[in-house]
Amino acid sequence: MFNGMKARLKGFVRQYAAEYMEKNIIPELKKEQQAVQGIAANVQSMATEMQRVAKRNYISSLNIKNIMSCLAQDRIRNISVRPMIDAPVKIGLTSKITTQEDLESDWSRYWTKELKANFRYNRKRWEFAFVLQALFENDMFGKSGLGFACGNESLPSYLISRGCTITAGDKPLDEEDGGQKKWRSTGEYTESKELLFKQALVSREAFDAAFQLKYLDMNAIPDDSEATYDFIWSVCAIEHLGSIDNGLKFLCESLKLLKPGGISVHTTEYNLFSDDLTIESPDLSFFRKKDFQRLRELLENKAELLDIDYALGDLPFDRYIDMSPYSPQDLSEAPFTGLEIPHDNRTPHLRLLQAGFPITCMGLILKKL
Repeated sequence: MFNGMKARLKGFVRQYAAEYMEKNIIPELKKEQQAVQGIAANVQSMATEMQRVAKRNYISSLNIKNIMSCLAQDRIRNISVRPMIDAPVKIGLTSKITTQEDLESDWSRYWTKELKANFRYNRKRWEFAFVLQALFENDMFGKSGLGFACGNESLPSYLISRGCTITAGDKPLDEEDGGQKKWRSTGEYTESKELLFKQALVSREAFDAAFQLKYLDMNAIPDDSEATYDFIWSVCAIEHLGSIDNGLKFLCESLKLLKPGGISVHTTEYNLFSDDLTIESPDLSFFRKKDFQRLRELLENKAELLDIDYALGDLPFDRYIDMSPYSPQDLSEAPFTGLEIPHDNRTPHLRLLQAGFPITCMGLILKKL
C-alpha cells in the first residue's frame, strides 16, 4: 500500500512539474531566447553601422590627406626655387615646438641640404635641423659629443664631417624588451656602428678615427660618470623612457656627462591638447607644458633651460593634424583595402593624432652651469 502511494505521488509530482514547466518556465525561456536573438540582431546591426561609419571616416581622412598632399607639393615647388644660403647663420634659437615657418626657413633648409635629404613637411626633418642649429649656435662643431638612442641617424656621421669626435649608440641590447624588438625589426636600433656610418656624409677613414660605439641606458646614468663631453643630444627618445618622471630625470642626470658650459639638446613629444590629461605608459609618454615648468625647477643651480617658445604657428600646415594611416604599410589596419594613399613624405606631418591626442615635437636646449 505504501509503495503504491509513493508511486502515485511521484506520478503526481512529475505531472505537476511538467504542467508548471509548460505554463511558466518554457514561455519565459522562449521570451528570453527571443530577447537574446533581438540583441544579437541589434549587435549585428550596430557592427554593420560602425563599419559603415569607419569606412566613411576613413575615406574622409584619405580625401583630406590627398588635398593636403597636393598643397604641400605645390608649396615645395615654390620653395625649391628660393635661393639657398651657403653657410649657417645664428638666429638666436631657443627651445620651441615645430612650425611650418621653421621648416621653410633658411636655417632649417640649410641643414636639410647638408644632410643630403629632400625637403618635406615632416617633423623629423625639423628635429635634425633643430639639433644641428642648436649645436652650431653654441659653437659645438669641432668638439666632443655623445648621442643617445641614435638608431640609424645621420647626425653622428655629419657631426664627424664637421670636425667633432662622436660617441653614440643605443640602449644596451635586451632580447626580452618588446619595444626594442620593434626598433630592431624596423632597422631603428643601433645593432652596430655601421648603421651610423653614412658614406654620403663622411669618409670611412674620418668616421672610424672619430667615432666610438657606446651603449647607454638612459634610465641608468652611472653615478660616477665623468664630465667628458661638450654636448649631448637625443632625437625623440625621452618619451620612451617609461614615464614623464623618467624623462625629466634623464635630462637632469645626463648633465653629469657634460663639461661646465656644455650643451644638452633633445627633441620629444609635446601634448597640444591639454596641460592635464596626457598619455603616460611604459612605451610612450606625451609631455605637457607643466612638465617643462617642473623641469626648470629641477634644473635649478644645475643648468639653464632656454626659454620655450610655445607659439603654434599660423600657417596652414601648423593647423593640420595628420591621422593614420601614415604610409601604405598602415593600410593593413584599415576598415577595407584597395585605396592608394599619399606616403607621409608628401602629406604634411608636423602635427599628428596619436592615442587620441594631437601632438607635435618639442625641442629643448639646456646649458650646464
